[in-house]
Amino acid sequence: MTKRIISVLILVSVLIAVCPTPFVMAESRASDNITSCYVSLSSGSSSGELNLSYKITAGMTGTTRLGILAIFVYRTDGSLARVITGNTTNGLIQTSGAFARGTYSFTCEPGTAYYCNVTFIAENANGSDVRSYTTNTVVAPF
Repeated sequence: MTKRIISVLILVSVLIAVCPTPFVMAESRASDNITSCYVSLSSGSSSGELNLSYKITAGMTGTTRLGILAIFVYRTDGSLARVITGNTTNGLIQTSGAFARGTYSFTCEPGTAYYCNVTFIAENANGSDVRSYTTNTVVAPF
């Protein structure tokens, strides 16, 4: 009987040692730097025009960079159509404030369906946070 128990314990020990450890997902929590983000894609009024509406709210004071870091525009087949980098010149990044919002318009090939992966940033002297969100799919108008 003792040999059987020892054999079972050895077998269990070997199985535990050889089996991969299961992945444990960390508990998600609200960011200290970004409290909320919103992004939506819609068709514009001109041929090929798409409008990206967005809002980001910072959860800290003294922001030095707040808004959209990058917009990756994809066709529905997954191919990358274009990349738009956010900066203060195109209005996607602002250097102060508790929130940033707006609508950014750009053109793509008419009649083609697109979606965007948008990377938001909130930054101050104490650190930064980056979050990415994917928009809905929209067909660029003719």
